[in-house]
Amino acid sequence: MANSSTDNIDIELFKDDLKYIDQKFLQSIIQIFSFIYEDEKQFLLMTKKATYAYGEVICSWLSLENKLTKPQWISLLNDIKIVQVDSGSDFVAILTDEGQVFLAGHVETKWKTSKTLRLINTDKDRFKMIACGSYHLLMLRQDDHVFATGCDQITCIKSSCECLGDEKNRNTPCLVPFHNADSTRIKDIVAGNYHSLFLFENGQLWGCGSNENGELGLGYDIGQSTLTKLPFENVQQIACSKDQNLSLAHDGLNYYAWGESENGKWSSPRKLYDQHSSFASASALLLESQTTFSLTSVNLCESNHTSTIQSNCKLFDNPDNYDVEFIIEEKRIKVSKCYLKSVSKFYDDKFSGDWKEKKEVTICDYNYDAYYEYLRMLHMGEIRFNHQNITELISLVYSHGDEKFIKQCQTFISDDLNENTINKYHPLIKNIELKNCTANLLIFASKKCCPKPPTIFGETMQIL
Repeated sequence: MANSSTDNIDIELFKDDLKYIDQKFLQSIIQIFSFIYEDEKQFLLMTKKATYAYGEVICSWLSLENKLTKPQWISLLNDIKIVQVDSGSDFVAILTDEGQVFLAGHVETKWKTSKTLRLINTDKDRFKMIACGSYHLLMLRQDDHVFATGCDQITCIKSSCECLGDEKNRNTPCLVPFHNADSTRIKDIVAGNYHSLFLFENGQLWGCGSNENGELGLGYDIGQSTLTKLPFENVQQIACSKDQNLSLAHDGLNYYAWGESENGKWSSPRKLYDQHSSFASASALLLESQTTFSLTSVNLCESNHTSTIQSNCKLFDNPDNYDVEFIIEEKRIKVSKCYLKSVSKFYDDKFSGDWKEKKEVTICDYNYDAYYEYLRMLHMGEIRFNHQNITELISLVYSHGDEKFIKQCQTFISDDLNENTINKYHPLIKNIELKNCTANLLIFASKKCCPKPPTIFGETMQIL
């Protein structure tokens, strides 16, 4: 879910896409969702009381006039609070706080949206979670029953309708039968390219659909037309790629992957021994390019079917889902203890020790912008450096022991060395011993700044 105010929405992420829109209107936005259809980025922009479409494709799906300078008001969603948005290859799904699910999609597909929003649940059905695959949609009802719908293309039949036990066209939601005697509740649902995964609160993982590339992790490549228990226990989080046949799981300590990667097909789960802070960072080693993951929530994130990674926005600064607040410079950042413990040894130690019973933690050693960016990094899998935050972020990354982002710090400094920055970076490299930067600093200093060999860490260095 999204933040309740615009304070933490980084409009800079979308400045090129939204540059023609009135800036006063942009300041009223509290939620942003974007996706790409046929190489064109489309937007849903939400204020406190209304939702707007922006982009030629999304406007055409809703029979709205596309205007470069003016997002178009979606009257059907007026005064409706949106709690989740997700998208597939040719459709977008919207979940409201009252449990309604709306669809908009390409008019030539079998979604039957008729160039408008289509309400797909009945008056009695109320849903609490949605997940879009490439060609199918999963919905978790408030009573923990799962429903699925999808188009009648052959590729889609194998992904959505096989979990229903037949190959009929599914333009209306149909109950997914669980042959599971365990009565524990479903914690999460994710939909992939041609398969679906279901995580129970007891840590069991179930799946169905295509298994041609091992994306169900069963040790073989035979598809499953009915729900099948997967060989996992104590799973805490799951994710799967929408446009590539890859699945991932996290047990609180380690990440596991199975399916199709750049190293081949893995029909059984493999533990990833590199340290990762999110599914996004875990995927970097597995795919030649970044991919879109189907996660529980995507508000304030881009959904790009070719290059952007959705991540754990639902757990970051969400007023409806947090159990501790960081207080920095009289500002607050809301987070989940459980999530931070699962992705960071530093926070695992703190929330198991000194901070275990705390609901508020005051941070005095770092400024708000740097700490916010660091926590954002732990959820998004990437970190944004600039000349203003580099010093504090390096200190944060080192003190919290994030090896992957230490390398990013080094790369940023190495690439940014010039006559204007050398005086700033020299003591930083020396004090924190960013050794990968030392060679670049020496070469630059010898050529640009120093008539004699420079000294680093108290020793005269020879330039060969």
